[in-house]
Amino acid sequence: ELIRDFKNDLSKLPQEKLSTEVFDQTSPSMKLDSTGIKSGQFVGHAFYVFKEAAQALRGKTIEFRIKTKHVAGNAALGGTFRVATSPGNELRVTRSFSLNTPVGDQFQEQSATFTVPNLDNIAHVNVQFGFRQQGEEQNLWIIDEPQFRYAENSSSVQLPTDILGLSALLDKEPLVLVEDGKVKFS
Repeated sequence: ELIRDFKNDLSKLPQEKLSTEVFDQTSPSMKLDSTGIKSGQFVGHAFYVFKEAAQALRGKTIEFRIKTKHVAGNAALGGTFRVATSPGNELRVTRSFSLNTPVGDQFQEQSATFTVPNLDNIAHVNVQFGFRQQGEEQNLWIIDEPQFRYAENSSSVQLPTDILGLSALLDKEPLVLVEDGKVKFS
């Protein structure tokens, strides 16, 4: 089930990020182009779901889908799911993923899934993806058809246990280690 289709948002990007000649089915698509970028800098983009729509995702497993075409360079494309809470727009959870480098001249559909933690006051859920520029070689990726979807069986998926610090975020009572001068654990 579709949460948000970002295809229409691509046309609002700055001209240097648009690709009107190379796209999957309809123009425009997005370019991640390292031309003019210094070595070590990140070249990428992020797609967001805000406020009530983001809060509605808590405890659900979502899937980010894109179609990618690798045009030039050796830089690998990767991404990070991020969840921030308010007040303070505090980044609470991140989870990184890698994407395949398509072989040949065709677009490749790619996806990554993430379970949004059951946190209160979610300000936004987003996925940032791109590559780190290394050296002088031009890297160029074309991105099309970006969207968030509910993953299959998302209501039955349990929270992952491998998100660093998740248990600390979900704990509601303090952990008592010492009380009245006596150690409470062994």
